[in-house]
Amino acid sequence: MAILQRAVFVELDYAVLRGMKNYADAASAVLAPHGIQVDPVVFARYFCGKTGAGAVSAVLAKAGVSAEEGPLVTQILEGYKTALAARVPSVKAVCAKFTPALLAKETRIIWVTQLPEADVVAMLGDVVKEGVQVITEPCSHIGCYGWENWRRMCRKLNVHERLSVAVVGSGLSAKGAIAAGLFAAVCMDPLAQNQDCSGVDAMVENFGDSLSKEVMRILWQKA
Repeated sequence: MAILQRAVFVELDYAVLRGMKNYADAASAVLAPHGIQVDPVVFARYFCGKTGAGAVSAVLAKAGVSAEEGPLVTQILEGYKTALAARVPSVKAVCAKFTPALLAKETRIIWVTQLPEADVVAMLGDVVKEGVQVITEPCSHIGCYGWENWRRMCRKLNVHERLSVAVVGSGLSAKGAIAAGLFAAVCMDPLAQNQDCSGVDAMVENFGDSLSKEVMRILWQKA
């Protein structure tokens, strides 16, 4: 009898790199000439969970500034991705510690990122092996993936939602994953601490091998 494969999706950008500060810093750099600084409060209020255009338009309006948001959004995203890419090599070791126990159970591991797949594969090196892959999935909303993202990734990779866990960096991503039918484990990005995480299956402070044990518990006790 064929055994349905279990899968773990990991938000590299948010659960591992905790990259919301990179986005806030990129936004501050681009918007500083307009007198706008994106601190954690401004990020939480105007950016996180919003579209790029909606967020920039809102802060410009709040500051009483008239400017075209499109080019600013593009500059922010480019700055964010550049900063994020520079940090990927620094998490190679912790990513390597996360995978062995899950691979021993023949669990599929998918690193989810907004960065180009080939670039991340090159930077992670031998972390990406049989049973491990990287997938590029754009965020339509800042700092999180919605249910449609999770459903699309499951369809693309031919994995079953109810046999999958999403390791995420925010309550918003967790809600999206749960709505799509996945289990959810949260390793919270510091700039998402204000978000509701009710309904998640696990919460941990740091990404690493202890989290993989929690993920295994979810997959083999609940799935």
